Amino acid sequence: GATALTRPRLATRLTDVPVLAAIGVLIVGADTMYATATTLASLAVVAVLSALHPVVTMGLARIYLREQITRPQLVGIATCLSGVLAIAAS
Repeated sequence: GATALTRPRLATRLTDVPVLAAIGVLIVGADTMYATATTLASLAVVAVLSALHPVVTMGLARIYLREQITRPQLVGIATCLSGVLAIAAS
């Protein structure tokens, strides 16, 4: 409560509105696909695959922002993908 009252107001430029709208549409689309997947597929598989979103975020940051992926991040990516392969094999 108090933070909202003391926080400076966010300045949104008119040029930011299309990007913000696209982000909102993508979030609603992702939530809709997740809800659909949980009813049509195995919840265990859907939950594991949806937990990979940090890996996707790192990949997109690498591609679009040219961020370096550190060794601990690579270990985390490999661990996540190994887990997905283990679940897919069972």
